[in-house]
Formats: sequence, structure tokens, C-alpha cells
Amino acid sequence: MSFNLVQFIGLVAAMLTTAAFFPQAIRAVRTRDTSSISLATYCAFVAGVTMWLVYGIIAKDIPIMVANALTLVPAATILGMKLRYG
Repeated sequence: MSFNLVQFIGLVAAMLTTAAFFPQAIRAVRTRDTSSISLATYCAFVAGVTMWLVYGIIAKDIPIMVANALTLVPAATILGMKLRYG
């Protein structure tokens, strides 16, 4: 599989959108405050990201795999914090 400009743009976009979740996850871990976070939203989001990751693996789509694997870490952390402390 060759790496091309379209995949590069996808990877950059994935990194930028994924990076947005890390500050919230860090804040939730540090403060254990998840009161303003919607449980239903994060349940649906983590399920969706997991399904996108599976799709990316099946389709062998590198930007989809990388983006969703990386997004799953902070999103699942936030969900876990919400379930534990919410």
C-alpha cells in the first residue's frame, strides 16, 4: 500500500481533531470532575470511535485506523472517569 497526499491530509486532520480530546481527558484525570460531561454522549462517541477503528482495520485505511486508535484513548479515559466519578 502506497502512502499518498490524500492519506497525509487524512492523517494531519486526524491528529488535529484527536488532539482536542487530550486536554479534557487530562483535566478529568487531574480533577476527577466529570459533572459537566454527558454520559450518553461519551457512550455513543466511544462506541462510534471503536466501530470506526474496526472499519479502518478491515478497510486497511491508515488515517482511519490511526485517528480512531488515538481518539479512543482520551475518549475512553473520559468515559471511564465519568462512570467512576460521575
